[in-house]
Amino acid sequence: MSDHDHLMTLQDVADYCDVPEMVVHRWISKRRLVVCFTASGEHRFRMIDVRAALEAHHHHNGSTTFILGKMKRPNARPKGLK
Repeated sequence: MSDHDHLMTLQDVADYCDVPEMVVHRWISKRRLVVCFTASGEHRFRMIDVRAALEAHHHHNGSTTFILGKMKRPNARPKGLK
């Protein structure tokens, strides 16, 4: 399975971005992050969409990297990014 197809749970995204699940819910409600739902209504996120959201927010904020509302040091990589 490629990164394009890899599905992440809400907890996976929170861990990947090093934020609480509540913050991921906030990103969803503000339409900063694309979300899909399983037949049972659980959140699922494509890795490519999570990376795109992080990248878009990085470009929007210039040299200081803000990861969707959480400040990181410049040139910091999100946890789990290869």
